[in-house]
Amino acid sequence: MKNNSRYKILSPEGFVNFDGIQKLSKKTREIIFDNNITLRCSYNHKIFNYDGEEVIVKDIKIKDVIKSHNGFLNVINIIDYDYESDVYDIINSGNQNLYYTNDIISHNCNFLGSGDNVFDSKTLTKIRENTISDPSNKMMANSLWIWKEPVIGHKYIMGIDVSRGDSEDYSTFQIIDFDEREQVAEYVGKIPPDIMADIAFKWANMYSCFVVIDITGGMGVSTARKMQELGYRDLYVDGVDYQNKWKYDPKQNEKIPGINFNSKRVQIIAALEEAVRHNFIIHSNRLLNEMNTFVYISGRPDHQKGQHDDLLMSIAMAIYVGESSFSQLGKVTEHTKAMLESWTVNVDESPAKSISFNPGSPNIQQRYQDPRQQGASRQDYIDYGWLFGGKR
Repeated sequence: MKNNSRYKILSPEGFVNFDGIQKLSKKTREIIFDNNITLRCSYNHKIFNYDGEEVIVKDIKIKDVIKSHNGFLNVINIIDYDYESDVYDIINSGNQNLYYTNDIISHNCNFLGSGDNVFDSKTLTKIRENTISDPSNKMMANSLWIWKEPVIGHKYIMGIDVSRGDSEDYSTFQIIDFDEREQVAEYVGKIPPDIMADIAFKWANMYSCFVVIDITGGMGVSTARKMQELGYRDLYVDGVDYQNKWKYDPKQNEKIPGINFNSKRVQIIAALEEAVRHNFIIHSNRLLNEMNTFVYISGRPDHQKGQHDDLLMSIAMAIYVGESSFSQLGKVTEHTKAMLESWTVNVDESPAKSISFNPGSPNIQQRYQDPRQQGASRQDYIDYGWLFGGKR
């Protein structure tokens, strides 16, 4: 991707800023209109019909009416190319993510140009228009963004994705408020794993977080062990059966805290995708940019070449653990509470029904009498002396 900070592009909003141009290789379709304008683009590119609705290019038919810069155009011919060609798409154009391509109104490429986005275009548009906001506080040279301070009694989860600190990838953490289903803090930086542990330790304590660390490839292992050395205890351990949370596991302390992301990649990404469709609140524009370029590559969810997914991975882990662990633990807690309540004995303490128990007074008819006012007979000692160690 080539970044841009100098040029603007024409859109229905006028000339607007855009982040850059992305080069992709895709099979294409060429649309020919009645004024001899042509548009050649990927099959999943979106344009707009007569009613102003988004239409995927692969669904366009001859005689369809398409919205353009100067009105409407009729489709008179369509040519499909069964080989891949280079296509160039605009990234993040203006507030509406629209721009003109040969006078045809097109939607921002990150939502449709790649053709295989993991996150639905309407969901990403809703996030951009409704929940993206500037952090209330920026710290650590703009690496740490905070939207909300910790609230006593709320459950917070921190997801940590660790890199070596000297590669193209970043070390990141995300903190989510599981009760409010909201992103509250985000960190991104190129630092070694042990330094990442120091930073995460401070902010995990600040929010009293349950922490999950990606230990795939070994980078996160040193971070997990360092946090243990620092005394942090609320660390997620992969393989724990949270439906038997209170069952003693003698090998628990031998396990390395964390999760193997690659072994659960599809489930973890699916948890994030489902959460954002159901109104999980995303505030970070940095995170949204990674979501825009997160696609299916050979059926596997991954970032596009030259892009990053570190922030996305860390928040996906936090949501996955929250849904799979906190929710299960909540169900277990409710079940345990119900069991305890079913065992509760309702005691009526009224004096008339108070019972004094004396093993030396087995006479049921006299159980409400004061035991000090009655004596045990010789036969009683013969019949019940075995209770006190005698022979029967």
